[in-house]
Formats: sequence, C-alpha cells, structure tokens
Amino acid sequence: MPSSRTCAGIGARGRHFPGLRESIQVALAPTPLTLMRYTGNVAGAIFGFAVTPAQNPAFRLEPKAPIDRLWFAGAWTQPGGGYEPVISSGYGTAQAVLAQLGIRAADASAATG
Repeated sequence: MPSSRTCAGIGARGRHFPGLRESIQVALAPTPLTLMRYTGNVAGAIFGFAVTPAQNPAFRLEPKAPIDRLWFAGAWTQPGGGYEPVISSGYGTAQAVLAQLGIRAADASAATG
C-alpha cells in the first residue's frame, strides 16, 4: 500500500491527468533501503557510486566499451550520477551510436516521431 504522501501526490497530478489514479497498478515510494535492495547501491545512494573525488567523471567508464558494438550509459558512466547527468549520458551515448551507424539524429527522430 503506497504511503499517504504518495497517494496525495498521485491525487494532485490526477487533477491534471484524468484517469491517472485508476491506471496505476503499482505505486512505490522508495527509501534508501528500497534502492539498496533493487540496485545494490551502497546505503541506497540514488546517484550510483558515492560522489567522492575518486568518482570524478574523469575516472568513470567512457560510453564506448572495448568490445565492438557495446556501449555504456547511466549513473556509473561519464559524466556521473544524478538525474541530469544520467539523461546526458544516455543522450550522448545514443548520439555516438547513431553517428557510428551513419544516422543523423534528425533522421532518427523523424523515423520515430
């Protein structure tokens, strides 16, 4: 059962998105223990590895792996953890993959949108 805070958040958004509450099958309000359980991150950190000097983006994985056609994106890769850096990581990796395939980003978005 979701917490009252989660229910309140769903209710508030439901005013703008009719049918939202009825469409939700599972609602979680994760805590650090939840994140630790599902991600294995130390102490339930939401940013991947601990943000320490040793985890400077320069020391994280680059998007291109040494194995052909294997790429990395996410909190454990460059530029690092956190929501915005992870989005940037995914976007940058997607751009690199498209470039390797000879596909312009505008062509890819036109094909999917």
